[in-house]
Amino acid sequence: GLTSGREVRDSLRLGALAIEANNHAAKNARLTKAVAILFALEAGLDFSRGASVAETLSRFYRGCRDAVMRASVENDAALVRDVVANV
Repeated sequence: GLTSGREVRDSLRLGALAIEANNHAAKNARLTKAVAILFALEAGLDFSRGASVAETLSRFYRGCRDAVMRASVENDAALVRDVVANV
């Protein structure tokens, strides 16, 4: 819930700072944690109770994960911050 949202934002912010500091180990740790939280949020969706909302959130979480993974490969702190702004 709210804690997971805060955790993912914090991990993403720290990942962006790590990219800017050229700290690959910290970047990988923070962005991997963010992706794991996004997976957990998606896994917790209840498609039997509100399928259209669950489908929308599933696409959103998947899009966030894709953007974070692309940002990690490309060392793109701005893209990470774009995800933070939307989570």
